[in-house]
This record gives sequence, C-alpha cells and structure tokens, in this order.
Amino acid sequence: MRKAIKIGLITVTAIILVAIISISILIWVVFTPSKLTPIVRSQADKYISCPTEIGEVELTFFSTFPQFGLKINRILLSNTLPGASSDTLLWAKTAVAAVDLNALWKKNELIIKDVELSDFSINAFVNKQGKANYDVYISDTTQTDTSSFKNPFEKIDLKSLTFHNGNITYNDISSAMQSSISNLNGDLNLLMKGNDVFAKINLSTPKISFTSDSIDYLKEAKLKANIPLQFNLENGLLSFDNSKITINELTT
Repeated sequence: MRKAIKIGLITVTAIILVAIISISILIWVVFTPSKLTPIVRSQADKYISCPTEIGEVELTFFSTFPQFGLKINRILLSNTLPGASSDTLLWAKTAVAAVDLNALWKKNELIIKDVELSDFSINAFVNKQGKANYDVYISDTTQTDTSSFKNPFEKIDLKSLTFHNGNITYNDISSAMQSSISNLNGDLNLLMKGNDVFAKINLSTPKISFTSDSIDYLKEAKLKANIPLQFNLENGLLSFDNSKITINELTT
C-alpha cells in the first residue's frame, strides 16, 4: 500500500512539477506556445533525472474560466531499467490545470484547481536489488544550484485531479509482487504541507489484478474505491478511516 501511494504521489508530482515550472515563468511574461514550450522542456531537465519529453505547452482561459490555466499536450517520462517490461515510466496524452493566481501572487501558495489527466499509462518496476524506475527526481545533494527552487511555496493544494482512461502496471521483483489496472477513472484531492500529505481518492476500474508470492489475490476484478488518507513522507506513517471499497460488487 505504501509503495502504491509513493508511485501515485510521484506521478502526481511529475504533473505538478511541469505546471510549477510553467507558472514560475508565466508570472513575469506571457509566452506563446512556440516560446514557452522549449523553456519548460529545458527547465524540466534540471529536476527530473530521466529522459523527459514534453509536447506543446499552451495557455488556456476560456476552458478554465475564471482561473488562468495551462494545457500540456503529451508528457513522456522514460527510464530504462533491465528487467522492466517497458522503458516508458509515464505517458499522458493531455493534462490541463487551472491555477489560482491571486493565492500565488499574494500568499505564495500554489493552489491548482480542476486538473484533468487523460489517456495515460504508468509502468512501475522495482528490480531484485530494490532499485525503482520511478525514483527519477534529482536530489538536493546532486543539484548544482537549488536556490531558485528550494521551498518555493507555503503549501501545494491540488483541489481536484480528474483522471480518465489510465492503465497502470507494477512489478516488484524484490518483493515478488505484481499488479495491473486497466481503464482507470476517478478523481483525487491532495494537500501537501511540509511532510504531511492529506488525500481523498475516488476511483473505479473494470479490471484489476494483484499477485504476491505467486498467489493471485485479485484477478481481473472490478473495483470501486473511496479512500481518505493521511501520509507522512518522512516517517512513512499511513492512516486512513471511513474507506469504502467494492470488489466485484462486494463491499468491504
């Protein structure tokens, strides 16, 4: 469960990170897609260690009114790790985010509203030595200059992330665990303050499988879940109450 949360947080953070880079540039001047896109690409390379491809980045207003918004067409994170079924870590066709500029300018708070992530795939892999292909962020100790990105916001508040048509695979050889999810749909609310993460997840999938030590606990099962949780990034403490999970029409 903790590994699944970590993978989910890394995925969401990857999307937020690209948005943060774009927003920090747009505070000073409005760019056309032809000017904005190459700058975002070059800045992303400073914070993500694996090869990253970002398609056209454009401004939105009417579709995200009354908030200022960004649309990213195509995001690809690749990380080659021997034994993995694919070199692709994350692929998303489109991502749209609306930003509260008033909170950003006056309170130094990144409040992202109504993020939409469509047609995406995640291929998470951990080899026998415990090395994960999703550990792709450049740490403070390896960055040559982190002063411009250190603690940039008082808080990060993701009001709503809606995701459509997601496909996820997870293969952990070190723990003998495998999982796959097809056609994942749902939404996520996320608040990050310091090391504390507060989240509420609603999701549904017509096909989920989970295997551990060669035992099939779930095999192409239908799943619906409503899970509120709190997670501490420093000590790994996880707590959740009042969760509702339905598997093949049986509620737990």
